[in-house]
Amino acid sequence: MHGSNGNHRTEVLHECSMYTQQTHFNTTTGDGRTVLVRNATIDDATALKSLYIEVYGGHYTLEVINNLSIMRQALSSHDYYWLVLEYREQLVGSVIFLVNRRQKLAKVFAAIVREDFRGHNLTTLLIEHGIELLMRRKHWVEIVYATTRTVSPAPQRLVEHIGFKKLGIFPNVRKVLGYETHGLAGLFSEAALAARKQPVVLIPELLPLFEIVSTDLPLGKAVIEEVKPTPNIYHSDSAYDFEIIRGAPRFIQQRFSELKKRGRITMHFFPFHTPNLLLVTSDLSTEIYCHYSEADRHCVIIGYGGNRKIDNYTHFLDSISFTLEDLGIRYLELLVGAYNPKTLREVLNARFLPSAYFPAMRIISRGDKNPFYHPGERLDYIVFSKSFEVLDFHNIKPEGKNIDYLRYYFSMWKEMYIARNI
Repeated sequence: MHGSNGNHRTEVLHECSMYTQQTHFNTTTGDGRTVLVRNATIDDATALKSLYIEVYGGHYTLEVINNLSIMRQALSSHDYYWLVLEYREQLVGSVIFLVNRRQKLAKVFAAIVREDFRGHNLTTLLIEHGIELLMRRKHWVEIVYATTRTVSPAPQRLVEHIGFKKLGIFPNVRKVLGYETHGLAGLFSEAALAARKQPVVLIPELLPLFEIVSTDLPLGKAVIEEVKPTPNIYHSDSAYDFEIIRGAPRFIQQRFSELKKRGRITMHFFPFHTPNLLLVTSDLSTEIYCHYSEADRHCVIIGYGGNRKIDNYTHFLDSISFTLEDLGIRYLELLVGAYNPKTLREVLNARFLPSAYFPAMRIISRGDKNPFYHPGERLDYIVFSKSFEVLDFHNIKPEGKNIDYLRYYFSMWKEMYIARNI
C-alpha cells in the first residue's frame, strides 16, 4: 500500500503490553532502496549514538542521546516509542516519542535522517506513523508537541505539513554549534480543545501572544485584567539564601517524589522533566527543583516545595535567577497557568519573557485539591523564559507565524529591558 509520503510500504504490527507497540514494515524510497522501519531496541544503543554523532558531529546536547546509560533506560521504558530506519543492517534514521499517558500528552523529538537518505520524506513517514498509532488508533494521547530548529525552514515546514500548529518561539534555547532558537508546535485532537477550561484570565501584555495562537486554534476569548506592576526592588528581607545541591540526581528525585506525594510541592507541572538540581534554604523552608543540562547550561524550574508562603513571585524568582546565574546557567524556563493575572504580572515583573502559549496542556486529576479546577479539565499554560546571554539571531530562518512570535518576543524584550526614555 502507499504511505502518505508516496513511498511504497508494507506494514506488520504486533501488540505488546502497556502502550508500546511492535512496528516492523518496509518502505521503498524514490530511488528504489528498501528501508526497514522498526522499533529501536536496547541493542541499538551504540549504533544510535554513532548515528547522531555522524550527523551532528558530536554536538547534540540531549542526554538521552549522549549518555548510553540513559539511552538504554529509555529504550527499555514503556514511556518511549522510539522508531528507527534500517538499511542493509545500518541505522540511517531515528525519531523518539515520549509519552505521558496520564496527561494524554506526547513529545516527538530527536528526528534525524542520514544525509544520503534525505529527500525521500522519511522523517515525515516516521512522525506520521507515530501520531497515527498514539493519537488515532490507540487514543493514548490527545496532544503531540514538537520543538523545531529554525536554522533552516525545513523542520518548520515539515511539522506544519503534518498538521502541527505553531505555539511560540524559544530564543537561544539550545547551543549546538552556536546558539539556536527553536519553535514550539502542537497537534491537538478535538477532545483536547473541547476540554479546555475557559475563559483564561490574562494581563494585557499577554493578549497579543494569545491572539497569535488563536488565529490557528479555536480558543475563544480571553478575559483581560489589569494588575499594576509593583516596583521591582530587591530587598534583603525578601531574599532567599539558597544553597545548591547537584550531582545527586537519585536523592533529588526521591525527595521531590516524597514531597509531591505529601502534597507539599507546588508549581510542579513540567512534563517530561525530572529534577537533578536542588536549591534549598538552610532552614529547609524553601526547596526549588530544577532540571539542568550541563551540555548547554539550559535549566527549567520544575517545582517548589517547603512551608514558606510565596507572597511575591517577583522576589522569589529574582532569588532563583541570581543563584542560577552565579552557577553559570545561561537559559531559564518555567510554566505558568493562564488563570491568575497577579501571578502572571509578578512573573513578568521578574523579567521572565513570554515565549509560547500552550493550550490544553495539563489535565486536572481527581486528586487535585484546587476548588477552582474540575477533574478532566485541561488547562492552558504560558512558557516564560529568561536568557542570561546576549540574544543571537543571526543564523535563524523563521517561517510563517514564527516570525510573528519572534516580533512579539522582541517587543516584550524591549519593553522589559530597555528604558522607556531611550
